[in-house]
This record gives sequence, C-alpha cells and structure tokens, in this order.
Amino acid sequence: IPPDRAAEALAKAAEALAEDHKVRAEELARLLETLVDSIKRLLSEAEPLAAEVQTVSDMNTDAGEIARESTALPIGKLSQNTRGVASDARAASREAARVARVIDNAAGSLAGATGMLRASQFKRGDASAAMDAAIKSFNDALAEAEDAADRAEERAEEEKREEILAKYRELLERQAAVRASTMKIIAPEGKPLARRELMESRRLGTVQEQL
Repeated sequence: IPPDRAAEALAKAAEALAEDHKVRAEELARLLETLVDSIKRLLSEAEPLAAEVQTVSDMNTDAGEIARESTALPIGKLSQNTRGVASDARAASREAARVARVIDNAAGSLAGATGMLRASQFKRGDASAAMDAAIKSFNDALAEAEDAADRAEERAEEEKREEILAKYRELLERQAAVRASTMKIIAPEGKPLARRELMESRRLGTVQEQL
C-alpha cells in the first residue's frame, strides 16, 4: 500500500473510532438516565407497599391470610420486575452493572418480605424491616445511577467541546495554508498573472470563501 493511501486509511480509521466513542458516550448517558427513571418507578411502587405491610392484618384467620396475600402478591411481582431491571442494567454497561448489584439487593429484600407475609406465623416487624431495606437499596441505587448519569453527561459534553475545538483548529490550519499559497502567487512587476497563477488565485479565493 502506498504511504499516502496508508496514511489516509489510518486517518479514516481514527476518525471512525473517535465518532464511535462519541456515540457510545451519548448512548451511555441516555441509558443511565433511563435506568434512573426505572429506579424511581420501582421506588414509587415500593413505598406504598411498605405502608401496607405496617397495617395489614396479622390475624391467624382465613381473612387475615387473604389480606396478607393481597399485599404479598404485588410485592412479589415488584421483586421480579426489580430483578428484570437489574438484569438489563448488567447487560447494558459497566457503569450500570455497578448499580445493578444494589438493585439486586432490593429485589432480595422484597422477596424476603413476600415470604414473610405468606409464612404461617406472620411477623410484622421482620416484614417491615425487609421493606425498609428494599427502599434503602432503591435509594442507594438511585444515588449511584444519578451520579453515573451525571459523569456520562459530562464526558459526552466534553467530547462535543473537543470536537468543536478540533474543527476550529482544522479551519485555522487550512486558512494558514491558503494564505501561504496566496503569498507564492506573485506576478512579475508590471505584468498580469499568467493563466496558471490566475486559476490558482481564483481557486484559493473560492477556498477562502468556503472557510
């Protein structure tokens, strides 16, 4: 491969790599914002369920068991949904995977609360503690996800600034090259420019207008 073609290929590869990195930074920021929204939704569902656990019947009767089951059912479903969010986060990125571990803790606490509500001997204190642990895990996960989203957004903005500066530097370099080429076009004293120099002068003028 001729040196000029090899250099051109390397330049294109570097440009493609930089563009891919920029896209991934923007996608990561969007992904983490989506994760933040998912955690907020899970938390908003967990809080009223925690309140239900504190007031649900603790009677060892059929009515009491039915009441506890009506609370256990949505908590169990929330636990499954929480594990789904954690699974998606683990598959998405390294940053999201760190948050997924905390979300898994919330899912485990919710599953524990579900089991306690269905136990033959219902212990409200233990079930409430499990729900409190789940809510704490959700809040911890939310804080981590928001921090990661902020960092990703900052990286994406920094890359945009670097891209603008790179284009600005490129324009300055091209302008300097045009100026240098223009300085070389000098007609003999008292004579018009030759046809070749005249065409080059017009070409440089067009390039200057484009810049």
